[in-house]
Amino acid sequence: MPQTIAVDDFTLSAELPESDTGLPPILLVHGICVSTWCFELLLKGFAGRGFPTYAVPLSGREGGRPGDLGKLSIADFADDVRDAVVWIAGQHGQSPVLLGHSMGGLIAQKVAADNEVAALVLLSPAPPRGIPLINPRLWMSQLRALPQILRGRPLVADMREMDALALNHVPAAQREALHAKFVPDSSRAARDLSLGAVAVDASKVRCPVLCITGADDKLVPPAVTGRVAARYDAPVWTYEDHGHFIVMEPGVEKMIEDLAQWLGHVARMREEPARVEDLWTSLKQYVGEVVDLTFFDGKVVRAEMVRVEVAVRRNAVYRLIELKRPGTSPTDTPSEGKIARAALHELAAVIPAVA
Repeated sequence: MPQTIAVDDFTLSAELPESDTGLPPILLVHGICVSTWCFELLLKGFAGRGFPTYAVPLSGREGGRPGDLGKLSIADFADDVRDAVVWIAGQHGQSPVLLGHSMGGLIAQKVAADNEVAALVLLSPAPPRGIPLINPRLWMSQLRALPQILRGRPLVADMREMDALALNHVPAAQREALHAKFVPDSSRAARDLSLGAVAVDASKVRCPVLCITGADDKLVPPAVTGRVAARYDAPVWTYEDHGHFIVMEPGVEKMIEDLAQWLGHVARMREEPARVEDLWTSLKQYVGEVVDLTFFDGKVVRAEMVRVEVAVRRNAVYRLIELKRPGTSPTDTPSEGKIARAALHELAAVIPAVA
């Protein structure tokens, strides 16, 4: 079981490496009607790979701050996470990576817009204002819960809906045990999620961002995660044979391994800003030329550099000539001749192509 750490008026669940690796800490932010129990595998997995890993229980549930559960807002939940970020940074001398799942993904976006974090990982994230959550079945579920929402009463999850929308890739034999762990949550937060009422200024999120989706996510469809990624100029990883509750699905170890590799790369880039600037200078220098691009996961592509972009983040735009070596992370590789984009924080090297 994870250890618990008291921080003022809430507690954190934590798994820590046996020794100090220097890698950044990770803070996990859960979704609606659950708590830190859903991150048991992620806590162990990241800590086992050298990352001090914490999970924060949002207000109104065991271990979280007390509050009127029916009326707590996304802003209240963001305050929980913000205070946890500050405490973790003080303990480790560096800002944490913020990983948010589902509603936690939206909360993480809010916090990252106002606080320094090492990186932002959005796992099947609830979208901010301007990106509709197009999901008729979810709307019907919210309509049935309308009396609770209008009266400001705690929202109780319908387990049949959870099985269909969120737990569809959790083995049926395990679902009953999970049902018993689901908790009531804020009807106000549920309403704001459904209506897309929570705004985030994407221009203020300056850290590296990565979005992850399950190909069979019925709650936050992959297309929605793709639109969130586009807002942040972020790459998207799509895991086949996974749904919304990927954090507790069979095979999540692959995602943990991929993420640990990416986060290690991002950490090295933070430690070596001069090397990052040299990489960016090279990308600009080779515009119009054929190069070999090496990605953090070992993927190598031969490509014509088309341009570089500086929007929310810095990107390289290239036309694929040949996939020389596949990588290990689940990114789409365009077909030959097609244009693709790589975020600077995905790349490890660029060199002129040798015939």
